[in-house]
Amino acid sequence: MKLKLFLVAIVSIFISTSCNTVNNAENVKKIDSLKVIIDKIDKLNSQLDENTTTSIYDEVKNNLSFFVEHMKELPQNQKHLKCFNNYTDLRRDCKNYFKNNNLPQELEYSKRQLSDLEKDVTNNAITNEQFLKYYTSEYESNTGLLMKYRNHIEAQKRIIENFNKYKPVIQEMKDSLLNMEANK
Repeated sequence: MKLKLFLVAIVSIFISTSCNTVNNAENVKKIDSLKVIIDKIDKLNSQLDENTTTSIYDEVKNNLSFFVEHMKELPQNQKHLKCFNNYTDLRRDCKNYFKNNNLPQELEYSKRQLSDLEKDVTNNAITNEQFLKYYTSEYESNTGLLMKYRNHIEAQKRIIENFNKYKPVIQEMKDSLLNMEANK
């Protein structure tokens, strides 16, 4: 009788271990698919150029300060007026861009979470049900982070594009104001 119980226990352990090994291998593959998303995010992160955006923000802020100090009335030229209004919006766009500046920290956190999940799976520290819960959470988090990065890059491209579009007109307006003051 004891021999039968011993054999049943051995067979049960063997079956559960082999099932866990299969589940672990599948779960590691799922984790690898999340790592692909993280790699895409890393590539997007390397495309961001915070220094350019910072220098644009500083220049816009300085130019707007110049206009506050030197411009007594709004431009009569419709082209200048429209450009000036859009240029003031550019300052706001830069501020909004920098509000989302926690993306690199979110990326590092996601990497740690994924690494911890992989260790837990490899060490059989979590059940398959727990894995599915954590996997789903990480998948949603990582795909959301990917979208945030894509939106952040698009915002930066728009800022740079608009800055380059308005810069010549703004410089023309500044030069005009300086000439008017010099001729007084």
